[in-house]
Amino acid sequence: MKNSWHSYQIIKKYNIIIRYFSKSIGIKDIYANISNSLSDPDYNSDLKVIFDFRDAVFSIDMDAIKKFADNIRKHPSLQEKRVIVFLTHTPNQVVFSNILHSFQQYQRFQIHVLSTMEATLLHLGLENSLITEMEDTIAKMKHNCISSSTTRKR
Repeated sequence: MKNSWHSYQIIKKYNIIIRYFSKSIGIKDIYANISNSLSDPDYNSDLKVIFDFRDAVFSIDMDAIKKFADNIRKHPSLQEKRVIVFLTHTPNQVVFSNILHSFQQYQRFQIHVLSTMEATLLHLGLENSLITEMEDTIAKMKHNCISSSTTRKR
């Protein structure tokens, strides 16, 4: 049995990518999720990003977070200006997201750490009427991750 699951889904009509994580995750899981999506033909550097960490527990130390931020800084296809939201639920997730946020000072990213889908959509410039659609999408991703560690898109 795997101890971590992650998935992503690109929703082209809203120009958004949802990155879903559950169980115990480390930096390698986040790298894998990002790397998988970069080779997706629907990926583009203008996508708004939701990292949904609400079902995740981080097994990451401060040095790993700093190294992750440094590596993101060096990756050319991740250098475009974009809005990124970390959707969190527990103090463990908030701490990770805030630490990562502190390392983004050299990036062109607007990073927000939020706990509701309503606030997430607001910061991404999307209508609140999409809350149900986004939560349903995440629920399907969660279901697929429970079945197996997969990458999904629509």
